Amino acid sequence: MNKCLLKVFTLITLFMIGVVKAEVLDFPFSKKLQQPANVEEFLNKTLALKNNIQGKFNQEKHIKVLSRPLLSSGEFILSEQQGLVWDTQQPTKSRIKVNTTGLYEWKVTSSDFTQGQWQVKPESQSAGFSRYAKSFQALLNADIKQLQEGFDLYWQRTANNWQLGLKPKQNSQLTKLISWITVAGSDRVDMIQIREQSGDFSQITLLDVISLNSNKPVDVKAK
Repeated sequence: MNKCLLKVFTLITLFMIGVVKAEVLDFPFSKKLQQPANVEEFLNKTLALKNNIQGKFNQEKHIKVLSRPLLSSGEFILSEQQGLVWDTQQPTKSRIKVNTTGLYEWKVTSSDFTQGQWQVKPESQSAGFSRYAKSFQALLNADIKQLQEGFDLYWQRTANNWQLGLKPKQNSQLTKLISWITVAGSDRVDMIQIREQSGDFSQITLLDVISLNSNKPVDVKAK
């Protein structure tokens, strides 16, 4: 279960070694969110893109034993029908899908990456997995009510930007894996940063995010 959760919350895929260093958000984890309803109202008014979106991503994975971060990039889709589809295109192609039914990997059947099928990861077929899958989707949408089920929330807002800090609740299994998470944005979620208990650090930047037609089935297609 632990390996599966790490895949959900850090989106472990294949990377290459790069030279870019992420700037860790200086978030003051000092005062818990006292009025979540006010923050929820603000985010609902501010975030134009909610449950059906697609875009591009850049991800940096900083591992303590490596002097340089691991980099990857690709596209993603978040939809009510499929959940989160994370399509890594650089440095090598890989694809995962996360929804309330489990964690899936795309298994190719030929040299053409588009020819393949989804295969569920057995470790994700547990009673508690759907809760963690919903938590990651809630991160992309800054869904306050959903996030409060597993995290203590912290809030910081300026004139043009906002930051949401999350620490796993003491009774959560995530305390074994995650130290803290920060979500930052303006009119949408722009960046997610994750500090693992191991000291490793991930930064996910979302780019070119647009809304989808919620009535049309979608999936990421390899380029």
